[in-house]
Amino acid sequence: MIGARPSESSSIISTAGSCSMAIANASIAARLIGAGCYVVKLAIAGLALALFETSIAKMRVFRVPDFLGAALMLALLAALLLFVSRGV
Repeated sequence: MIGARPSESSSIISTAGSCSMAIANASIAARLIGAGCYVVKLAIAGLALALFETSIAKMRVFRVPDFLGAALMLALLAALLLFVSRGV
């Protein structure tokens, strides 16, 4: 925390959870634990993102006709508005 005394900031960091950032004067073991937790968090987030993207990609294949229809309608609307705005 900004403006906190060193004893307050270390207690805040230590109560944040078992996998938290190491303080500036932390030991090598604390830094390795922090780095390991960070790598595990990144791996879990990457796995969740991969599963989400795979499921969305499968659903997207079946919705291609809907997307094409919407794109056609938007293109026709844009052409109509262009024609009307020129006053031709």
